[in-house]
Amino acid sequence: MSISQILEASLELQTVQPPLDKQTELMLKYGPKDTCWAANWGEKDEPLLKKYFEKSATLGREDNSMVIMFFDQLERVWNDHRGILQIDGQTFEIIDIAKTKDIPTVQGLQWCCRRIINPGLGITWRYHGVGNSSIEARSYQQQLYGEISTRMDMTIPAAGSITRVNQSIRAIGIFPVGYATITVRESGVFNISSGNTGIMLNRQVFSGGSAGVPIVHTQGVAPFSVATDINFASVTTWL
Repeated sequence: MSISQILEASLELQTVQPPLDKQTELMLKYGPKDTCWAANWGEKDEPLLKKYFEKSATLGREDNSMVIMFFDQLERVWNDHRGILQIDGQTFEIIDIAKTKDIPTVQGLQWCCRRIINPGLGITWRYHGVGNSSIEARSYQQQLYGEISTRMDMTIPAAGSITRVNQSIRAIGIFPVGYATITVRESGVFNISSGNTGIMLNRQVFSGGSAGVPIVHTQGVAPFSVATDINFASVTTWL
């Protein structure tokens, strides 16, 4: 391909992609950093995943070593190594993975702040949802655009986990073998169990490219998981 063709293709790509709105631009630059992994597991791994997080729940919600190990193994697989977990002398392994970096929402961060001021305000972050829409993530969004089935209750150990690790919220949803067939292109954390309601803390989009090819779940075959790390570390910018 000639230089002129490369430049022409680049210009076409720029015209296709819509410009970022100001809220999203500021969130990406100054807001909490949101990283998410979606993973497929083996056909017989659902009982082991449940046992792993049932045991993890006994270690508490602060700097939980089993949650840290879980995220470490996700990142190992993303870096082309094997990701293996162990529970009660049995091992199980990540089969397929996707990773993306997207953003918390303005409404989600506002709800965090309101709950600091008034802890009795209402339900906090509890549910993990997934969908199949590839609409670009924006900071004002409050829904998954292709959500098709039940959200996982992360306060139930067999369905996931939500803990604090250093300055991060780490939220994990475990989706069972029987979950509806889906290409997992989007995910998010909510305070309400039903679709298209409540407040959404963040939205991730697995759109291919640098994010990797989205994982595909087939109902009745194997479980999958979605795990997100929202890091509230401060950002220093020199002007």
